[in-house]
Amino acid sequence: MDRQKISVKIAAKVNLSLNVLGLYEKMHSLDSVVASTDIADVITVAKRRDDDINIKFSCGNVFGADNSVTRAVNVMRGAFGEVGGLDIFVEKNIPVASGLGGSSADAAGVIRAIDYLYGLGRCNYNEYRTALKVGSDVPFMLYGGFARLFDLGAKVMSFESTTELNFVVAKGQSGVLTASAYKEFDALHPDGMSVCSDNAMLVEALKCGDVETVIALTDNALTEASCKLNPEILTTLSALDALGAKRSIMSGSGSACIGFFDDYDGAFRAAGKMRAQGFTAAPHVTLKEGIRFF
Repeated sequence: MDRQKISVKIAAKVNLSLNVLGLYEKMHSLDSVVASTDIADVITVAKRRDDDINIKFSCGNVFGADNSVTRAVNVMRGAFGEVGGLDIFVEKNIPVASGLGGSSADAAGVIRAIDYLYGLGRCNYNEYRTALKVGSDVPFMLYGGFARLFDLGAKVMSFESTTELNFVVAKGQSGVLTASAYKEFDALHPDGMSVCSDNAMLVEALKCGDVETVIALTDNALTEASCKLNPEILTTLSALDALGAKRSIMSGSGSACIGFFDDYDGAFRAAGKMRAQGFTAAPHVTLKEGIRFF
């Protein structure tokens, strides 16, 4: 029987490392190690009898007309004429403007849902290339898990890892726009480059479950730039450190920060203390996959 509706639970990602390797055609070339985590948006997509596209977000459309879901729908409809009208509802649980890949997750979820509803896999299309037309992190989000991302996100080197990292994701009240973070980064680094982590070693440590080495190698080249735009980030990192985090880093372009702990109980207790100080905070773990249909 032809499926008329599908829901997709799609996980946020955390940047365990983020190196900026320079500029390529006015875009920043990155080398980043990422992992899915147990924060997820839920996207429900249903076919309509007409050609209308109806998109709603649980938080209201604070993203404007050019949001990632609309771009994903337009790319899919442009590539496949058989894609008709759709009702799309996005239950937002991934914090907005936090550096956790929420908009990319939503786009990837819509792509996977449309693919499923219309059976587009039979067309042998390149879904990674399709996803890249929407945004640089979208190809990774199609499946999630652990990966090393190169270039502009076009190259995704996924790998298996049984490593489970326990951490607190915490943020203040304000976010950071990715474009603004990179503009500030360019002002601080005229050569467009900052390498702060040995990503080859980090990947090997993740593969063999060496948690201590993994945590020691985490870092983010955008931290200084984003802290200049949003000083709350530095305050958040300092608060995590004061509560005993083994290491604290910023994810993506911010403003979310990650504090690593020995176990989930330690992360749980620290998150409670962070909330008591006025931060948004919760304990989380890494996941081996980032998407589930139901």
